[in-house]
Amino acid sequence: MKNLCADLFVALIFTLGLAFAMSAMQDASAASNDLPQTAGEYFDDSVITTAVKSKILGEKGLSSLSINVETKDGVVTLSGKIDTAAHSDLAVRIAKKVNGVNGVVNNLIVDAAAHQSVGEYVDDASITAAVKANILKEKGLSTLNISVETKDNVVTLSGKTDSPEHSRLAARVAKRVNGVKAVVNKLKE
Repeated sequence: MKNLCADLFVALIFTLGLAFAMSAMQDASAASNDLPQTAGEYFDDSVITTAVKSKILGEKGLSSLSINVETKDGVVTLSGKIDTAAHSDLAVRIAKKVNGVNGVVNNLIVDAAAHQSVGEYVDDASITAAVKANILKEKGLSTLNISVETKDNVVTLSGKTDSPEHSRLAARVAKRVNGVKAVVNKLKE
């Protein structure tokens, strides 16, 4: 399970870095009113963006999936929603520590209902995977007609089963997975 989480985390970091680099390239080409950057300046800005995003991603408790990072001439702009003012300040401090950053513009909006942190997302994804695997192992149950979703360690089962007994069995299997707080059984027979 730990290897799965580590693999998911590494894949997520790589994907985010790639997405941010591509986004930065599109933003740079779309900015017709701005003076064009040299290849070196553009590369430096995309490296800074990726480094800031990676540092924020590595900070436990920060909802890095909802923090947008843009860099222009070494000035980092943070935008999006974050759950507390303290986390907003932390994101700014992290960005300022990245090599090559000349300044930070904080456009983060504090919203108590901000998105999950990466750690919570990975935990939910791991729980979902474990529930699906355990349902697959259970004789008489099939994951083909059962959908599993996890949010804040609460598993929701939906879809169809052959009988009320199979519906209850799927819920029991889900409850046995480590980290599950509750199961919402929306399975229909």
